[in-house]
Amino acid sequence: MKNNSVPKKELGVCLISNKVAIDNEPVGFFYREQAEEELDSGWRFLSGNEDDDFLDNDDNYDVYDLEYIIEKDKNIKQYLHSAPGSAFERNPETELFIPYKED
Repeated sequence: MKNNSVPKKELGVCLISNKVAIDNEPVGFFYREQAEEELDSGWRFLSGNEDDDFLDNDDNYDVYDLEYIIEKDKNIKQYLHSAPGSAFERNPETELFIPYKED
């Protein structure tokens, strides 16, 4: 994993799937873990189309400033102050994010 940006503001950095960052797929699912490092926000962003093999390979993620993901989808910004353990998925009918609930 490489760090693709230096944080510009206090938001910190996040992990973004290459399907979102490189292949330009829209964010379909994101969640927040406890931060692993000082600048880590704990946020992880996925397209929702990643299979298990993709998810198991650390080379399929990179570190980005949170400003980068906000530029890709401005609707994400309103969720960034959610607590660790929070998760959201895109509703395919409305294209809006809703809280994720496991089946």
